[in-house]
Amino acid sequence: MKKIGSHTGQMKMVFFTFCPVKAIMKIELMKNLEYYMALPYRLEIIPDSIEGGYGARYPELPGCITCADTMEKVITNAQDAKREWLVAALEDGMPIPEPQQEFTHEPRLAFA
Repeated sequence: MKKIGSHTGQMKMVFFTFCPVKAIMKIELMKNLEYYMALPYRLEIIPDSIEGGYGARYPELPGCITCADTMEKVITNAQDAKREWLVAALEDGMPIPEPQQEFTHEPRLAFA
């Protein structure tokens, strides 16, 4: 508690609180985020034959999609999209599916 004086001579009491539960939840969020980011989710990269560039998605993470002009950028965008998808799911308490099977980390292109 801290006392604050005002120009009228009155004293106001201000309470400062620290919520350890929220701090623990934030630590757990980061722990879980790191855990899920390290899992070997399958990344599908699809060339866009009409407009050029590439699209990418993680099939196990519904709605986690992105696109870019180059292969390097689509991979970077896909990692960012996966991180944001996982953060939103963790904050909302949504179930997060784990990869269904182990995949090699060799890049493969999917052609539509």
